[in-house]
Amino acid sequence: MAALTILEALMIEDLPLDEQVSFLEALNRFPITGELLYEAVKVVRSHSKVHLNESMEVLDIVGTGGDCKGLFNISTTAAFILAGAGVPVIKHGNVGVSSRSGAVDVLRALHVNLPKNMPAVYHDFQEVGIAFVFAAYFHPHWARFKAARQVLAARGERTLFNLLGPLANPFNPKYQAIGVYDSALVEPFAEALALLGHQGMVFSSEGCDELILTDQHHIFQVRRGLVQKFDFSLAELGLKSGSVKDLLGGDPACNADMMERILNNQERGPKRDVALLNALMGLLAYQPEWSITDAWARLERSLESGMAALKLKRLQEI
Repeated sequence: MAALTILEALMIEDLPLDEQVSFLEALNRFPITGELLYEAVKVVRSHSKVHLNESMEVLDIVGTGGDCKGLFNISTTAAFILAGAGVPVIKHGNVGVSSRSGAVDVLRALHVNLPKNMPAVYHDFQEVGIAFVFAAYFHPHWARFKAARQVLAARGERTLFNLLGPLANPFNPKYQAIGVYDSALVEPFAEALALLGHQGMVFSSEGCDELILTDQHHIFQVRRGLVQKFDFSLAELGLKSGSVKDLLGGDPACNADMMERILNNQERGPKRDVALLNALMGLLAYQPEWSITDAWARLERSLESGMAALKLKRLQEI
């Protein structure tokens, strides 16, 4: 597969910036299929510092980035809600490339220590039930492409690395909830999850790599190797539709404040609703037999009981 040859060259060659940009542009010309994503993530994993061959019984909830919508850190907020609901979470993330505040940026603003090796990640996870994996610590070769990716982002172009990040968690989580920036990518991502032997939910909403407050949602679920599509509406949860403008974030400090307000039950508007909505995808990935309404109630209790906020506080204290 020609795309894999280009990707392998990027992994092993120390190329100047203009050549990196050219290689990344060449990768963008290949159609995205489930098989390409599956094979490409195997290449990336083969060059990472560490990788678990066996799947861990944990959940990752992550977006591809690249939607350029400027939303607050929804999936990171959802990760704490899920942990507060008893779901074991090891979340993969990075600094922002096409956004002002990636997962790592907002966690640093929240004074969360980011573990630099496998034992440190395990320590956080065993102590708190949630841990974060900064991609650059485990995929150091990716740092070489940051400037090239920023060049393309400035042109409004994404790269294959936007798509591989959510699949490259070195802890190989068995369960995943993945948001993608283009609805055309939802099915290929679901197929890649099935090929990887994972279970999960893949979704997109109005060009966002999160679920937002639109009336209808079309989601692909991966369970026991099978890919199925299902629909649900906000009305099933008694939620009102809302605008993307209601979900806008800012710099890391601004987004950290938003996250703390949600986790501490000081925010009752659309930002809280959308954080719960994305957490719902994570819980249904981890517990697919649950009904939507039962899962929603469990997540609301995570916030209202203070458990979600406690997870953040405990990580801040480590």
